[in-house]
Amino acid sequence: DAIKSNFSKYRRGINIQNSKIRKPTGIELTSQRTGIVAVFMHKGGPQEPAKMTLYANGHINSLDSPATWSRFGNRLTLRWPTKGAPGGVWIDSCKLSPDGKTFNGVNQSGYAIHGWHVSGDIFSQKSF
Repeated sequence: DAIKSNFSKYRRGINIQNSKIRKPTGIELTSQRTGIVAVFMHKGGPQEPAKMTLYANGHINSLDSPATWSRFGNRLTLRWPTKGAPGGVWIDSCKLSPDGKTFNGVNQSGYAIHGWHVSGDIFSQKSF
């Protein structure tokens, strides 16, 4: 009985912890959504800045691009499949500014990543 009681308490604790896990917030990404969410200028490492269009289906620069993005709270992750990248994909892990107009971060090789809002929605703290 003591073992069953402890196991039951353990499972309740796991369920409580699972209920506290932060769910994805902000814009829902689905394959059916085709609109443009936002446009940023993106600068990665030594490259020149380039326009980056974020689509509602989670793709970057076109609806069927292999490059994808995701946002959880104030974290923006950009994935750029590229031959020669570590593991075949550059992963930009960025933090959005409180007003959602800029982001800064690094990729897995330590290159600095920067971005600034050009048009579309702004990922403000109020939308988290």
